[in-house]
Amino acid sequence: MMTLYGLSGSRSTRVLWTLEELGLRYQYVAADLRHGRAGDRSLAELNPGMKVPVLQDEDLLLTESMAICLYLAELDPERRLLPHPSPRQQARLLQWCSFSVTELEQPLWTHAKHTFALPKQWRVAGMDKTARHEFSVALEVLEAGLPQDACILGEQFTVADILIGHTLAWASSAGWLTGSHSLNTYLERLQDRPALARAHQREVADAA
Repeated sequence: MMTLYGLSGSRSTRVLWTLEELGLRYQYVAADLRHGRAGDRSLAELNPGMKVPVLQDEDLLLTESMAICLYLAELDPERRLLPHPSPRQQARLLQWCSFSVTELEQPLWTHAKHTFALPKQWRVAGMDKTARHEFSVALEVLEAGLPQDACILGEQFTVADILIGHTLAWASSAGWLTGSHSLNTYLERLQDRPALARAHQREVADAA
């Protein structure tokens, strides 16, 4: 059985969401970043970067949430979270997955690092304004590429929607997702998915 090492409210949520969408069997182990532990394992042993999520599938240890989500989607025999296997559709999937983690997410992470995540001596004052500008540009690109009343690649829900949806939820909780009816409606559709509710329940149950 696969094991996911994660932390509530982190990028591991998108991996839990993927696992629940696919109905795969797994166990979830909460990490303690402060003490560098994940259950009875050293976090450094699992990931020298001391970050989650980490997926263990037999002898495979996999880090980076995008890579994990794509790996899990490939395991599903019905390929429910991947587009039809044509080079063009696969390229579009990778385009939006990459956009999510490099363009859409990074301004949010920059803001987080320079407000609370980094030690104070490494924070740069004034980064918030730059991050908000970069995020607004990324939102415009996303809004222009999002089909009306559909998922990012059309009718089929894919891994790209999980990555984008999780990032938009992060932005919404930070008060950064305002003024775009289409993106807010898209996010609402994604947040109504039962698999996401189950992922959140798994995090809450583990925290308890």
